[in-house]
Amino acid sequence: MKPSTLFRRILAALALLGLLGAGCGIPNDGSPRVISIDELPLDLTENAPPTPEPAPDAFSFQIWMVGDDNKLTRVAREITRTPEGVMNSLLLGTETSEREQGIATAITRETQYIDFEPIPEFRRLTVNLVDGSLRSASAADQRLAFAQIVYSLTELLEVDEVAFTIGGEPVAVPIDGGASEVGQFLNKGDFASLQRNRPGFAAEDEFGTGGAVAAPTPRPETLPLDDTTDLVELSVWMVTSNDAGNLVRVPRSIGRSPEAILVSLFKGPSVTEAETNIRSAIPNDAIAPSPDIDESAGIAFVDLSVGDLPPVVTDDRMRAVAQIVFSLTELAEIEAVKISIDGERIPLPTDSGLSAADPTLTRQDFATLAPDVLGIDPEADPIGDDAGAASNNEVSPTETGDAIEGEGDEASTQGASSAPAGSTTNNAQPTPVPTPTAAPTATPAPTATPTVTPTPFPTPGA
Repeated sequence: MKPSTLFRRILAALALLGLLGAGCGIPNDGSPRVISIDELPLDLTENAPPTPEPAPDAFSFQIWMVGDDNKLTRVAREITRTPEGVMNSLLLGTETSEREQGIATAITRETQYIDFEPIPEFRRLTVNLVDGSLRSASAADQRLAFAQIVYSLTELLEVDEVAFTIGGEPVAVPIDGGASEVGQFLNKGDFASLQRNRPGFAAEDEFGTGGAVAAPTPRPETLPLDDTTDLVELSVWMVTSNDAGNLVRVPRSIGRSPEAILVSLFKGPSVTEAETNIRSAIPNDAIAPSPDIDESAGIAFVDLSVGDLPPVVTDDRMRAVAQIVFSLTELAEIEAVKISIDGERIPLPTDSGLSAADPTLTRQDFATLAPDVLGIDPEADPIGDDAGAASNNEVSPTETGDAIEGEGDEASTQGASSAPAGSTTNNAQPTPVPTPTAAPTATPAPTATPTVTPTPFPTPGA
């Protein structure tokens, strides 16, 4: 057979196969028809795997890790603002860029959580950890790890305090000064020594005025925020949400210390207070500092970080400074406040305009912001060591926990209703605010501390 003839036959065979294949294709139907369920693809049947629901929207959030100085440091995460979102992010550890900067985590790999038990009315949250969590960590790292969890979870608006169980059993955890009580609710103050040290103040006046500045007293290792035997009714100062933006006193049941006042102030208004148009001019992500106190001069030294005050060009910057001054001077032993930013003393806004670079601020510097609404008395006496019930002139939200219900609502309403017709807040001239008097010399006898020996957190390798 000639090659040309063979080639032609091969081409003819290939053409025939092509026609047969086309005839076996799926024809197009001219109209809809019923198809047996057996002929359906799996993803179109009831047995198809469920389509995963989209994850809740992620938000920029701050959690806490450990810096190269073994102090807590904040890092940013895009997570859901829930306890689960926070814990999941903590358990994932640090990112590559953070590790390159010396940032680490003290939370060990075997650590897991089961669930959470919230107590919304008190803004408390119990974290139920899996048995064996943190067991491989040293005692020092256990304290850092618990601090990371407490600091991160209390970034949530609905959480002020955190307690822990391990394998379903309440435990004592390492905090500043020793171990907590078993099942004790903790907040940032219990780990204050793990905050980054803030720059102090020199004993000499660095601005060349020639005046000597007394060295501040050392900070306490543990902030007395959670000892229920030391709780008293104090006040912090927030801001009204109306156009005037006056200061307003709100009650708190907290430890009688400058640290406790600032922690409560920087947490902002409670949910109930926010619903009554009370807000704070201090940014939500600001961190409460530990003030130094010059007891002989009656001055509190407060060193803030960049971003802890609103921008210079806003009116809220003056309100935020006033909140700090008014709140700290609730204590009779504090007559004035000095504020710096990262150790640098800067001018600050007052009624008279921008202050000098090293202002000593009192309530008189913010008299225009003094409350002239809601029946609040701007001349209320500062709280001495014998602090008792809250003033009847305080705004009294019913939220328990941070805010203690007061008895002055009726009196405040009557005072407001008796105001002359046609008077307005903006035209009212606030009464000058007096400088708080010296602290009383008498100090009540301390309440005896219960001699309960807490069950320590399991030691490594136990």
